[in-house]
Amino acid sequence: MILRNYLLNRLKSALRRSPAVSLLGPRQSGKTTLARALLATDSENYFDLERPTSLRRLEDPETSLGELRGLVVIDEVQRRPELFPILRVLSTGRGPLPNFSCSAVRRPRCCANRQSLWPDVSRS
Repeated sequence: MILRNYLLNRLKSALRRSPAVSLLGPRQSGKTTLARALLATDSENYFDLERPTSLRRLEDPETSLGELRGLVVIDEVQRRPELFPILRVLSTGRGPLPNFSCSAVRRPRCCANRQSLWPDVSRS
């Protein structure tokens, strides 16, 4: 529980610094659990791309995401890589629309040099 609180605090800090944050890690490592701690899954701002209803809501992503305000969670975003350019435009264009993306398995090349939420235990 202590590590989860630490990661949640780091995540909140990252969201204050950046309009878009990706949470990356291996399967079953707690990414969705952290996302759910920030935003309820029944919120209109929560998308789970393993659910057909969320996929349908994102058929026109620029319109459906552009109308939302506040924190937006897109769980399993790696299933729709074509969303990344749209998220970039929406998160840098106007007003506060932080996008928080849960992703899995491996770090995409575009994120290779981003700051990690995980403590660097190799230096301990």
